[in-house]
Amino acid sequence: MYINVTQKARPMFRSYPSVDDPDTAKALARANPLYSWHASYFTSQHRRVVGFINDASGLFIVVPNVTAADYPHLQKSFEEQLTRQFRQLGMTHQQVNQYLQRAGQWQINKTVDRSIVGKLTTKMSWAKSLVGSSMPQMIRALLGIQGADYSATTFANLPTWQKPTPTATQSPAQKLKLQNAIQQLRYISEHSDELLASPPFNTQINKIQQQSDALIAAFVDANRSQLSPKTIRRHRDRLTRYLNYLSETLETIFSADALDLEAALYDGYSFSEMLQTKTALKKFYRFLADQRLIGGDEWLRIKERLAAELQDGDPNKELNEVMSFVNNYHTSLPREAEELLKSYGAACANLYGLISCDQLYRIMAQQNPDVELVPGQLIDWFEKHFNRQRDDFVVSDVMEVPSIIHPTVYDQRVEENLLSRQIGIPYYLPAKNELLKYQDPAYFADTGRLKKYQTALHKFVGVPQDQLVGWSNIAWQRQNKYFLQKETDLLHDLNEEMSDAGYVCPSQEKVEKWLSALFDLLNNNRLWINRGHTPNEARQLGSIIEPLRKRKRLSPKMVKNIKAARLDPMDIMLALSILDDFTKKQTKQIEDQVADLPILRLD
Repeated sequence: MYINVTQKARPMFRSYPSVDDPDTAKALARANPLYSWHASYFTSQHRRVVGFINDASGLFIVVPNVTAADYPHLQKSFEEQLTRQFRQLGMTHQQVNQYLQRAGQWQINKTVDRSIVGKLTTKMSWAKSLVGSSMPQMIRALLGIQGADYSATTFANLPTWQKPTPTATQSPAQKLKLQNAIQQLRYISEHSDELLASPPFNTQINKIQQQSDALIAAFVDANRSQLSPKTIRRHRDRLTRYLNYLSETLETIFSADALDLEAALYDGYSFSEMLQTKTALKKFYRFLADQRLIGGDEWLRIKERLAAELQDGDPNKELNEVMSFVNNYHTSLPREAEELLKSYGAACANLYGLISCDQLYRIMAQQNPDVELVPGQLIDWFEKHFNRQRDDFVVSDVMEVPSIIHPTVYDQRVEENLLSRQIGIPYYLPAKNELLKYQDPAYFADTGRLKKYQTALHKFVGVPQDQLVGWSNIAWQRQNKYFLQKETDLLHDLNEEMSDAGYVCPSQEKVEKWLSALFDLLNNNRLWINRGHTPNEARQLGSIIEPLRKRKRLSPKMVKNIKAARLDPMDIMLALSILDDFTKKQTKQIEDQVADLPILRLD
């Protein structure tokens, strides 16, 4: 049984054997989804709750109350919970045992399907509301929210383990075209010395680039359903640039020095770019092997050679540091742009809880047309500050998307939970002067309601004048931090803290008047889960999810909001990975719509 674990959850599974070859395991998991599960966790009441989702059926299992001492026993706990859920579906003990025996012992791998990770994240956010229920209640509730008609036959009629199929099939004409490209590239590689002795080389260079482009195009088509559009674009761009670079000296993918990646570092390529090129080349050669365009032994030699490349770090590091110092004025993010980035990062973290770096860039560019914002400089700044704790915000990945995160969200490891609730909601985007006021974590825009609540605290609860600001801030600031909990939890904790401090409403009438002012304040508070909209505004707002489901394409309103930086196009991609309502053709059409939008992007 393959357990495909998110990065943050990997330490919990160290007691179990990891797969020998992640790529082979990924292919086997895709070929045998009934015996493959994705796993992650969330934290509740200082304990971890581990969630598992079956790749084939979407069946969701939770193992609650997990501590570090329980990590070596996770498989046993998982099988116990799975047995309970199977029994609830009507399966016999014999059928349950047959499934567990056929699936086999755990083998741990990294995640293999982004869409399943998205579904897992969504279901874990639902499961949080069930924490504290008895196990039978939790199982019944989970089966109720699974979103599919599960039956005993789903897991009782067990297929044998299947061998992985090639990543894509080619028509005979396409196959012949690719084989011809391979033959021409091999010929040029084998006769490069002769060709170099007979300039000019333009014809041969064009031929190399033409045949390489044909192979890259086939590689891209074969991976559209496996990788995100952003990842595909990065692989395509890195492969195209590197293979064009090789062609300038009549080298091809089969030349002896084609895999000498370090050589490119001395010709202007950055170390990070060549690391990305290395990843793209590995997937590219693997594709050629899957299509039987290169032999298995050749692929293994190439794979071994690639693994040894760039292992010693950047040989130009010291020189780059000196040149960076000398050229700092030209290559670093200018001071004005950096100060602007810090201001917007803090403001958006306080207002939204989290926001993608791409979306932050679009907002900054839209509101500051006179400030030059160079994508490469911004990317370098984000990479330099990646996962570094700051007082105002943190730069880190959320569902593999580089993002700006509020420190509270980052510290509690609830980024994915927050994003799963935000997906599809447009941003509240005020004018620049108003937006930047949110750099101050104590800024509350509706001063009238805030003063009204402070008056209620003083008049009905007895809070002295010099403490009104502190107690009123506690109420609305904590509302954001309680987004994973019930409103009654916020009221209970707030009332308990005030009582401990000696502030108690003396009558039911005053309690009701205090609560009326409190609810008025909270219903007009700008919340992370609403992307800065108040609860009153959010009731009229709506999400893009249902319109996208119905139309199967972007609506003019969605396009307008994306162009106005009120909607993050990444929401569309995440929604497509979570929802099951779209055919592959519809998904590709929507992805192409998003990719063709004339908007700013960091890469």
